[in-house]
Amino acid sequence: MLNRQQAPDFKQVSTINFIQPQHKQLDNGVPVYIVYSGEQDLVRIEFLFNNVNWNLEKPLQAIAVSAMLNNGTSKRSSKEIAEQIDFYGAFFQTEYAQDQSTVTLYSLNKHLA
Repeated sequence: MLNRQQAPDFKQVSTINFIQPQHKQLDNGVPVYIVYSGEQDLVRIEFLFNNVNWNLEKPLQAIAVSAMLNNGTSKRSSKEIAEQIDFYGAFFQTEYAQDQSTVTLYSLNKHLA
């Protein structure tokens, strides 16, 4: 039985084996990094955008654009977009940080192949 009153033995970590990404470049110069982490059926596609045009006169502009991505477009409502993404068993997420904004899509691998 596990004795929770006694701390486990200390062991120094000698090496950490990180998964190394493959680096590719699209024809338009955009860098792409691909990480294969084994036999996973889940795919994560993440787009990173630097918030380089932050404007003191429009401090909420970048965060508003990030939030509006989930609210539809001129051609599709947010419900229509969500239904199309859900059809493929996928999940769409946007995040805003001070330096970068991200758009992430999670999907089952078999639907993207």
